[in-house]
Amino acid sequence: MKQEKKYTTGFTTPDHYFDDLEERILNSVLEDTLPKEAGFKVPENYFNRVEEKLVAQIPAISEETDAKVIPLYKSRIFIVSASVAACVAFIVSIINFSSETSITLNDVNTETIASYIDEGNLDFSEQEIALLLQDEDVSALAVPSEDISTENLTDYLLNNIDDPSLYLE
Repeated sequence: MKQEKKYTTGFTTPDHYFDDLEERILNSVLEDTLPKEAGFKVPENYFNRVEEKLVAQIPAISEETDAKVIPLYKSRIFIVSASVAACVAFIVSIINFSSETSITLNDVNTETIASYIDEGNLDFSEQEIALLLQDEDVSALAVPSEDISTENLTDYLLNNIDDPSLYLE
């Protein structure tokens, strides 16, 4: 059910007016803002002659910049100064300018050495240390005075040895 309007505005629009309104507005804006012709012009036969001009300029440039070069390695002054600089660098690297005295083994506590080894900072295995010791040093090592029973030794070996071939012997 349509309600009829009592009052009319007096304005009417043609049929299908709003169907292409947006397209017509955008076209008119583009026509107004964009220029009709391009702003730049290329001279006649420019692209045919540009390569010839570049090739003609390249030899002229290389002839103009042909300058005499004096190599440094042939100069006696360079060789002498380089050798003096090398000698000074060598002497400076050898000489130690510190006023500290060198530390000897007697200056280090035995406790410090023991804690260093116990913390695992020494990269030698027990076998490598044993190879460094002489026979007199090995005999001087303190062996615990307590007697080790056969039962304790057997228990220790059974719990700590991973090689099963030793069990058979």
